[in-house]
Amino acid sequence: MFLNAKSIFAPLLCAVLLLGCAASPLERLITEVSASQHQLTLIDDVEEEQVPFQNAWLNAQASATEDLSTNEKIALVLAIRQRLLNQQALFVDLRLEAQTVIPALREKIQLLKEAETTLTEEEKSLLSPYVDDLKSARIALQGTRGLVQAKLVTLRGQYNLEHIDVVLATYQEVEIAMNTRVESLSILLSIIATIDTMLISIIA
Repeated sequence: MFLNAKSIFAPLLCAVLLLGCAASPLERLITEVSASQHQLTLIDDVEEEQVPFQNAWLNAQASATEDLSTNEKIALVLAIRQRLLNQQALFVDLRLEAQTVIPALREKIQLLKEAETTLTEEEKSLLSPYVDDLKSARIALQGTRGLVQAKLVTLRGQYNLEHIDVVLATYQEVEIAMNTRVESLSILLSIIATIDTMLISIIA
């Protein structure tokens, strides 16, 4: 059973307190890292239905009708539901990884600030595009809020043949949002890994 998203990250530190130069790549980086960290506490997870999904009910309805298209729609809803649960499990794993790597990256940025490290122009030019990419991934992730479990909740009481088209259309919309969510967090983690490597070389 999947649980609701919880605040699994430590409270965010104020970027202004950590960084001096308003336009510096490091400030932009800590701002985006903080924003990404915050977004992950707000995501609506896919849950096993509090009101049972009733596979048996759907299958019984399917066998009772001669309408092949209705059978196909029911089968498609069930298939999408399973894919959603699989994607949710993957997202949970990715979020756990983020729980480790985001604070680690923040610590490296803090070390640079405490050491009063000044980035060279080359380092700034290398870092800035990744900060932009991090922002794009974070915005894409943020855009999925309210489009997954919140959408599924609206279907409660509508799992019947009368509403099969509404159920199917909603599940298809939710799957798009869920795939975007997993892809965005995967990209975000990849960017963080690249930035982390860059900062290690700067610190060294």
